[in-house]
Amino acid sequence: MPLKLMTVDDSATIRRIVASCAAGLAPEVEVLEAEHGQRCLDLVARSRPDIIILDINMPVMGGEECLRRLKENPETAAIPVVMLTTESEKAVVLRMLRMGIAQFMIKPFTREEFGEKVGAVLEQHGLAELIGPLPLLPPGEYLLVVEDKPKVIEQIRAGAPEAWGIVATADPREALRILGARAPIAVVANLGLGPEKVFEMFAHMRRTPERQGVRYVASCLRTNEDLQARARAHGYLQLLLKPFTPEEMEALLRGWRRADVRATPSGDAYVIQAARGRFSEQADALLAAIDRAAEEGFVKILVELSPVDQADQERAAMWKLIADHASALGVRAIYVTRLEKVRTWLRAGAETRGLPVVAEVTEGLAALAA
Repeated sequence: MPLKLMTVDDSATIRRIVASCAAGLAPEVEVLEAEHGQRCLDLVARSRPDIIILDINMPVMGGEECLRRLKENPETAAIPVVMLTTESEKAVVLRMLRMGIAQFMIKPFTREEFGEKVGAVLEQHGLAELIGPLPLLPPGEYLLVVEDKPKVIEQIRAGAPEAWGIVATADPREALRILGARAPIAVVANLGLGPEKVFEMFAHMRRTPERQGVRYVASCLRTNEDLQARARAHGYLQLLLKPFTPEEMEALLRGWRRADVRATPSGDAYVIQAARGRFSEQADALLAAIDRAAEEGFVKILVELSPVDQADQERAAMWKLIADHASALGVRAIYVTRLEKVRTWLRAGAETRGLPVVAEVTEGLAALAA
């Protein structure tokens, strides 16, 4: 039976963060979302959650009034409520403790704090059976392997850097919980476990806030070209083809590091700045930053690709991948490169027609504002 958790907040970003943290709590989690207290009461009447994560300040109906009505109703009074608050609302928290909240968290909260406090509330209310134990995560960098064959796991282990830990699971749902607890440096997922399950897992992973810099690799048989094409279409940038040797695995992982991609709002636009180095080392982080911009409601983004190596900037596939990804999300994007040769080539190339490209970030922001 899945854990049913409701997040009540007028901020879509906070609801997304709560949903992401919830994925690390239990093997199966169903998340209900409400943008204010009245919507929470309406949903609870139709589908009773196991726990509610409730904000205080919201339009239509705030958290305090929503909590009062929940506690006055005999059918909902026993649902544990965790209150989200700010440092300036301590007096309100004292009132709500008297009203019966089970716990409170001050925003911003960490994933570890969420897991510790919400997990403790669930245990206190007799819901411990919904929370399955997670594998012990190694300290430092680790590789998450979603695979059911011990021989393949050992081959991957043999090709990975000695400093990396290896965490293996055959269950894509458990992989999401592991990623929710602490992000690995990379995920290698066997499509043979069921492509639909693995693709769904991948989509959820890409929506996780801690995904920045995580590398995703799909593994499948070398002879299965259809599955390889599907993996690339779903966004896997690298494939590990079976059978493979530890040397091939080592070559795939060589030089991996967390890409220092920066992503910050600037007015009504979202500025994504690549790190210095090769595109292949940071493509996942760049695409994930575009995902995050769209999820947070930004429809204008600027992608600064000047730090990427010149050889990569001259690859049409790199620009097309980013352009297609932004277009699929309905995001208006402008790209920045200081290489005049690349700008001229992009503007002229049929494969990148309609791709706005400028020389400076300030020029791009002005174009987006126009």
